[in-house]
Formats: sequence, C-alpha cells, structure tokens
Amino acid sequence: MRPLKRLFCLILSVILLFSATGCWDRRDLEERVSVVAIAVDKPSNREEEHANQEYKVTIQIPVPIRIAGGVSDGGGGGGAESVNVMSSTGFSIGQAMDNLEKRLNQQLFFGHTRVIVISEEVAREGMKEIIDGFRRNPQMRRILWLLISEGKAEDVLRVYNDLEQVPIVYIMLMMENGARMGEIPDISLGDFYISLSTRTLDPMTNYVMAHKNDVAWKGVALFKGTKMTGTLTESETWILLQLQGEAPGGEVLVSLDENELRSPVLLNPENVRTRTTINTNKGQIRAHYHVEIEAEVKEKNADVKLDDPAVLENVAQKAEEQLEKQAQELIRKVQKNYGVDALRLGLKLKAFHYKTWQQLDWEKEFPNATINVTYDVKIRRTGMQTDL
Repeated sequence: MRPLKRLFCLILSVILLFSATGCWDRRDLEERVSVVAIAVDKPSNREEEHANQEYKVTIQIPVPIRIAGGVSDGGGGGGAESVNVMSSTGFSIGQAMDNLEKRLNQQLFFGHTRVIVISEEVAREGMKEIIDGFRRNPQMRRILWLLISEGKAEDVLRVYNDLEQVPIVYIMLMMENGARMGEIPDISLGDFYISLSTRTLDPMTNYVMAHKNDVAWKGVALFKGTKMTGTLTESETWILLQLQGEAPGGEVLVSLDENELRSPVLLNPENVRTRTTINTNKGQIRAHYHVEIEAEVKEKNADVKLDDPAVLENVAQKAEEQLEKQAQELIRKVQKNYGVDALRLGLKLKAFHYKTWQQLDWEKEFPNATINVTYDVKIRRTGMQTDL
C-alpha cells in the first residue's frame, strides 16, 4: 500500500472512531425515570430525624403504566394515580437527589423537568446553593418554570385535579397560557440565571400558592442577588409589565364615581407601548415613563352610554388617573421598601448613558432616582352592544 493511501486510511479510521462515540452514555428509557417537577423546602421540625438537614427535595414522577392503562381496563387514570411523589433530605440539592435515587430501581432523569418550585422560606434565606446545584446539571433545561411558593413548595406538587392526567402539566399550561395572554411574566430558569449574572438586572420570578385542588398565581417574587426580598401582587405585576413594555397586563376596573364602586367599567388592555426618557443632569437621575395602552370594554355596569364620545373620554381619563396612581405606588414600593430595580431602569441607563453609568453605584442610586409615569389610554372597542 502506498504511503499516501495508508495515511488516508489512517485519517479516515480516526474520523470514524470519533464519530462513533456519540452514544457512549446511551441508556434505555426503561432504565430511567423522568422527573417532571421538583420542589425544595426546609425540613419540618416534626421530622426530627431530618431536622439537621438543610433541604427537603420532593419530586413528581409520572408512572407510564397508570397513564396509558392496561389492555384489560381500556384506559389510563389521572391525578394522584398517574404520578409518584416522593421526598428526601440532604445538605445540598445533589445529595438529596442521590438519597432519592437510592430508593429507586432506576436512574433519575431531569431532561423532562418542566417546573421547579422553591418555598418562600428557602428563597428568603437565599438560593445560592440551590441555583448552583441546578445550574451544573447538564440535563436541566433552562426553559422550565422557576416558581416561588407561598407556604410549602411540596404542596404545589401534591395538587391533583381532573383537568390533566399529569398534575404538573396543569400548572405548566396555566403559566404558559397566562404568559401568552400577557398577564403572567414569561420568566424561565434561564432568565433567572441571566439576571443573576448581570449587574444591571435584579432577578425576579413568578409567585404561586397551592390550594386544595388548584394553584393560584399571586404575582412575582423580587430578589436581591439570590435572596428574596419581597413580592408584588397581581395588579402590581401588571403595572410592572406595562412599564417594562413587555405585555399589556390584566384587566383594569375603572370606577367612574367614587360612590358607585358596584357599577364600574371593566377594561381589557390589548396592546401596550412604553417610551422611557432618562435625564442625567448633574448626576441626578430623572426618568419618565409614558405608557400608551389600547383597550376594549369587557364589561359595563355603570349607568352610562358608551356610544357617547364624551363618556368614553371620561372612562379613559379615569383609567389613566387610576393607572398612574398605581404605577407611582409600585415605584415607591420597589425603590423604598425593597431597593430592587424591577423596572430594569439600570439596563436602559447603561445602554443609553454609559459614561454616567460608569460613575454611578446604581444599587445605591436607584432608590434616590426621580421616576414619573404618565398613561395614555385609548378605548378601541366597546363591544357588540353599547347599552342595554
């Protein structure tokens, strides 16, 4: 064989050798159990044998045979019967997972995990170790939902209803539909990582609460670094979404008369456009948000005629006054109570006033910044019938 041909065969063999190593960690599906949801709590004092452990990790695992059903019974079940929920403790997330795996006949697989729930108790103490444990796991996808729960996180994983076969799918779809409608912030685990890694962003994520048969979205949880500092309610979160210019938020209940709270007009915001101007004269940061909203009348109980342009103008003006008041209260809350730049004003300051940004300690300057808001509400649709 000629030397050149021999060299060609050698190179081809090396290429084939490396291209054939793609399945070196191949493992059959039957040898894995997919974890679809994870909850992290502090061990309860009542669990005395685990009281000295740092974290209690609960996982939800679908049981395929119960979902698909056997041939004889003609179909699968749902709710509690379709999943296995189990818990273990450890000084770290990884150790708790290892302890869980010791009780299973298969290896845990996190590639299908869609929801991670952290209890408020754990979040307020700080989530540095938790986030690090998830971040280093190559199976954990960044597009999953990271939620903070009021009360125990494992209660969220133990909510069963008849709407979905796999309980966590109900929570996942609730969040996805809310985000699609512009009422729930679309914040994933990856977004949380990005905020933690950026000096101009303070992290936040969605805040939920488990009831007996359902889970309610309660707004967002705000963070300073990895430590939770406070929460915003549903209506405050909608205002925040509007100021960020990302989503129209939820419904606005407009009272035309302070003495007629029982007969309001309900507006549904459909489109939002926000312009932010920043003035940095003499080192003093002054920001102005101008929010333009297009809305439709979703319900009218007030005794007014919506086919009268003057009435529509009055409804829009009342909505503007109400939204501006709520926005100023929200700004005062995040500046004075939490000191968290949930508005992402620092990101715009860095982008458009970089020299000023370099000279500032934004964490200290943000609570002292002067921030004003004006709203411009346009009612585009009044419905098929303007009056009864």
